[in-house]
Amino acid sequence: MVHLQNYLNQLHKEGKSKKTIGNVRGFLSVLFKKAYKTGYIKNNPALELTVPYAAKPKTEVKFFDTKNAMKALALAATMGGHYESVEWLGILAGLRKGELAGLRFSNIFVDDGLAELHIVETRVAAGGKVFEKDPKSEAGRRVVQIPEILAEMLRKKRYQYKLL
Repeated sequence: MVHLQNYLNQLHKEGKSKKTIGNVRGFLSVLFKKAYKTGYIKNNPALELTVPYAAKPKTEVKFFDTKNAMKALALAATMGGHYESVEWLGILAGLRKGELAGLRFSNIFVDDGLAELHIVETRVAAGGKVFEKDPKSEAGRRVVQIPEILAEMLRKKRYQYKLL
């Protein structure tokens, strides 16, 4: 058993991924399970193996600085349509791209002195398809307060949208 664990540890030192090491452990487990069932061994040593891994360091959350925000807004303005308001939502409200894609007018509250967004679903792309889903955790379901300048822009966009 010690030799098998050392082998997995060596794979980790060589930089193999956690998934690859897990696959090797699974393969060993299947082999030893078969040997156990046929009576060649008295127990399956692979059941006690652990997959070594190093926790990934937390990455710092990066926001647009003023210069890059202005570039993004200028680019969105040249594209026309609804892109500018999406850029403003991302910059001023701090929404993630899946939250932006999943945001609906029914979750935007900008009337009667209220200026907030309710994040209740996201959209993600996988395998060439787009899926709507709930946020990964309860913490992902949140209410985001927005500044009045963004609320006014969203009021105008909602009005334009209803006229179309």
